Amino acid sequence: MNVYDFDKTIYHGDSSLHFWLYCIKRNPLILLLLPIQFLNLLLFKLKISEDKSMFFSFVRFFKNEKIVSDFWDKHEKNLCTWYLKQNKSTDVIVSASPQFLIQEAARRLGVDCIASNISFETGKCLDKNCKGEQKVVFFRNKYPDAKVEKAYGDSETDRFIMELADEAYFVENLSVTGVRLIRM
Repeated sequence: MNVYDFDKTIYHGDSSLHFWLYCIKRNPLILLLLPIQFLNLLLFKLKISEDKSMFFSFVRFFKNEKIVSDFWDKHEKNLCTWYLKQNKSTDVIVSASPQFLIQEAARRLGVDCIASNISFETGKCLDKNCKGEQKVVFFRNKYPDAKVEKAYGDSETDRFIMELADEAYFVENLSVTGVRLIRM
């Protein structure tokens, strides 16, 4: 089994940010939430809070998750070709992005995913953020005895999940078609 971070690893960019921008184009009233979203981002960046509920509160503007599949119809092109060439059905994506967003990409790739449990109806975080050490907790809860052959990530917070693997690679995602893999 191989384990992959998602954003800036196998997806070129930040899928949550891209989804937010996509949603704003479909409902500009989301911009009314910008002050609380900015506050949420500031608290997150300062490591005061890991709760993304204020940021994802914009999902309440949509009646159903069709917006997610519509988003992936347009943004599937941001999946990196280096990953698409080595994709296996046994791969697992482990991401801090919302499960409701990443799950559709994983389904299209034919792989499993573990991600932050955020309600599509409310935007509220229903569990801890799937980031850093929590990635290992969530992964081991789902796959307690799994052997990880290779792990790929793009940041220091991916180090914990990468430590489970026989081989770990730091990904410098230069473009959809260009990547540099650095063996750890």
